Amino acid sequence: MKKITVGRDSGCNVVVPDPDHVISRLHAEITLSGATYFYRDMSMNGTVINGRNVHNEEISIEHGTPVILAGKIPLVWERVDALLPSPAIKTILSSISSVKVVSNSSVQSTDFKDILFSFNGRINRSTYWTYSLSIGVIQFIVYGLYLMIMKVASYNLLSFGGATSLLFILSFLFIWPGLALSVKRCHDRNKSGWFHLVSLVPFLGIWYIVEIFFLKGSVGYNQYGEEPEYNSGLKQYTIIAAVLYFLSYLYFMWQYVEYMRNIIPAFSL
Repeated sequence: MKKITVGRDSGCNVVVPDPDHVISRLHAEITLSGATYFYRDMSMNGTVINGRNVHNEEISIEHGTPVILAGKIPLVWERVDALLPSPAIKTILSSISSVKVVSNSSVQSTDFKDILFSFNGRINRSTYWTYSLSIGVIQFIVYGLYLMIMKVASYNLLSFGGATSLLFILSFLFIWPGLALSVKRCHDRNKSGWFHLVSLVPFLGIWYIVEIFFLKGSVGYNQYGEEPEYNSGLKQYTIIAAVLYFLSYLYFMWQYVEYMRNIIPAFSL
């Protein structure tokens, strides 16, 4: 028989991050006897197993059975397998290891659609910076082109209205990717996506900037998923995006000054 402990306390074999403290310090014990798992709940708030509330009792479960600690946070079986593998899992792992080395770290999705439009999962600082700066480059180019159109259409109300409407639509399209990036970065800091609202509060917005832009994500697994693997290849793209962002900013400011000179003669003095 082999046994592991699960809970919020750092002394447990499987530590489950829980900022709300609904999970007990020592929440449960899992024992493997032969090929059978026994789950013993020892918590204050119980466990939901296959839709059934289990509180201060021991039941037998199968590998992969849905186990929701305190009815809130799922037990990750991969973490159990790393410490308490069943004979079947041992056979599978040995067959895989004979072919290739398996990494325990979570590989972050490289699908730009997931990164820009999904609110699930986590992204680290390098990914956040790269995509945010890239979106900023596109925004500055769009605004610069808008100002060029405004200069040409200064005395044409129809063109003026059309350009303004187009800018409004394009600006709205940038909102979703920006929110998706911010929410996943909040998740990386083990915070709810609602933490993004802090950025709208005067002075408190500085706290948001420090948290999201500069601080490292929580180590290992948190309630939003495994820690994303650092992609060293993104470093060069982050530098390129930063340079393009700076150049785009200069381009936008140049277009803005040119536009103001056309509509306010005194501005050119």
